Amino acid sequence: MQQPEWILACDIDNTLTGDPAALAELTQQLTDRRQQGDLFLILPTARAVPDVVSGFMDENLPVPDAISTQVGTEIYLPPFDDGELTPLPEWDAHLRREFSRQEAWTFLDGIPGLVMQSDKYNTPLKVSCFLDQAPDPDEAAALVQQR
Repeated sequence: MQQPEWILACDIDNTLTGDPAALAELTQQLTDRRQQGDLFLILPTARAVPDVVSGFMDENLPVPDAISTQVGTEIYLPPFDDGELTPLPEWDAHLRREFSRQEAWTFLDGIPGLVMQSDKYNTPLKVSCFLDQAPDPDEAAALVQQR
């Protein structure tokens, strides 16, 4: 396999989605470039991997060479249709050496109005929350920046 000349990392929501006709045209161009070996396509997204994979059929998303989900904490390589997908083990092991979930919780402790996102968006390697419902979102954000 030759090294592609181009790497395109393209978000899904509000970048690829929204205009089905334009997406179809773009997908054809991306497919042509990928078949020529000129392009490596990565879809970085906050979506969970099952939502990305279902988007291949439901939203006609292009099937990429790699998927980076959960804000970069999970990387997946093809094939994407073999049922249970497993994140790239090397990346997972690297992050697990450096990440402490307890340290993340301690960092967030005491921030007023912090609301955890659903389990779908919280993984062993990521702690996700909302601050927009805080009594004073700017103050809450300032606390995060101070830490």
